[in-house]
Amino acid sequence: MASLPAPNISVPDSSGPSTDVSSASEAPVSANVLASLWTKALENYKNKTGMDPLTHPLTKDLADRKSEDEILQLFETKMQEFESFRASDSRWGKLRNVYLKPAVEVILSLNDALAETASYFPIVPGGKAIFVAFGALLSATKGVTKRYDALINLFEEIPFFLDSVRVRNSNPLSWGVLSQKIVILIFAHLLDVFALALKLMRTVFGANVLQRAVHLGQTLTGNTDMQDALKRLNRLTNLEIRAMAAELRLDAAENREMVKTLSSDLAAMNHSYSGYFADIVAKLQCEHDKAAEERVQADEARREAAAARIRSQQEFGQIRDTQAQAASDAALDRLERLDKAELSAQDRSKCLPGTRVSVLADLSNWSRDPGAPRTYWLNGMAGTGKSAIARSFGQTLQKAGLLGGSFFCSRESDAELKDTKRIIPTLAAALAVRD
Repeated sequence: MASLPAPNISVPDSSGPSTDVSSASEAPVSANVLASLWTKALENYKNKTGMDPLTHPLTKDLADRKSEDEILQLFETKMQEFESFRASDSRWGKLRNVYLKPAVEVILSLNDALAETASYFPIVPGGKAIFVAFGALLSATKGVTKRYDALINLFEEIPFFLDSVRVRNSNPLSWGVLSQKIVILIFAHLLDVFALALKLMRTVFGANVLQRAVHLGQTLTGNTDMQDALKRLNRLTNLEIRAMAAELRLDAAENREMVKTLSSDLAAMNHSYSGYFADIVAKLQCEHDKAAEERVQADEARREAAAARIRSQQEFGQIRDTQAQAASDAALDRLERLDKAELSAQDRSKCLPGTRVSVLADLSNWSRDPGAPRTYWLNGMAGTGKSAIARSFGQTLQKAGLLGGSFFCSRESDAELKDTKRIIPTLAAALAVRD
């Protein structure tokens, strides 16, 4: 950096740096702020210092450095080229870690945002161009106590300002017209301070050793340009705060007006449509009641239909049962059943209690033995009680639910009771009725 050419440099007047805030008209709001700043401020910087950040050796060295530690290490390496630099200087450590490092971190984050403006501002070199100015300023002020102190004070303000720009740049709507112009002025002022430091370095170190020492002493004792630059930065920062406050008040006023307008519109809508909504509610309630009544009627109709279907099924079943019974009765009638031959028609006595016990027991066992013969033959002389035994045995089976049918023959005057052809039809009819 000590071998920089000596261009024709114009010194900023006491009124401060240029305040031109012109910007591209077609870029987005956030791109307008940052890109117009870089375009104008870097142009002024180049005119005042004769150093183009695009071609400076430090720019090339910065190309592959991605972190703030790598960039700050490059600054330290460059400063060691000056005899006045002392690696053990604790004030450099404070400047490096407390003030300069946060500024570098923010500029790295802004570098991506600046890259997005390339399609609108082709000459914008990117955020790393400002690191060239940082390095030059550090070299110009190192070893000069008052200016070094002013530089530290300057960097006390820079990180806060840059971080504010980073936060606001994430939301384009946060940029008001007035605060946008002041932010551009502050960034331009920072680069003007860098140019001022380089001009001083060329003025002091451009003569021979003796003249340089005298000139350096005169310049450092009476010139307060660095301190004045710090004061101007403070004034611009205060203006930015006031501008943001004014914009916030304006936004708040606009929001209040919007709320009032919306409230008025809502009240008007409520007044206009309240009756309409009441009619709609009444109609909906009427339709609801009508639908409920129709549901009740439909349910009643379904119940009546179900009851009618059940009655129809019952009537059909009764008709079917009647028809079946009629058919059964007709079939039984065709069998010519002889009712007076059955057990229920017998009016004669059965065995007396305690009599015929053995025979009745044998008959009971026979009736319940599946392996017994199908026929039990009971014989004996007339009058020996065969019919009484049969009646007693028949009643026992009837009580047990085991009697299928019966036919009692007689040799008396009734011819039908003597007709053996009537036995099978009568038993068949009895079995049919039992089923």
